[in-house]
Amino acid sequence: MLSLYSVADIAGRFFTKYIAKKPSRTMINLTSLIRLICIYTSLMIGFNEDPKELFDSDWFKIVNIVFIGFGNGFLGTILMMIGPYKVSSIESERAG
Repeated sequence: MLSLYSVADIAGRFFTKYIAKKPSRTMINLTSLIRLICIYTSLMIGFNEDPKELFDSDWFKIVNIVFIGFGNGFLGTILMMIGPYKVSSIESERAG
């Protein structure tokens, strides 16, 4: 599972190359929401919640980890790229 997370994280970091010129706020918010939902479902997997057919299946665990990894790579990179532009010019060196 850790290697799936790492591969998805790297894929998310490479994906930012294609939208780095103009990332939309909607895309960033949607990715954050999907990642938050996946973290919640990871907790449900860990605590063996109902419906067990969904949370015990291997494909759901794989998809969940891939979405969390991709969201981490994408959001981490894109927010580091746009962070210095959102603060004053004095603080931009510190922010990025």
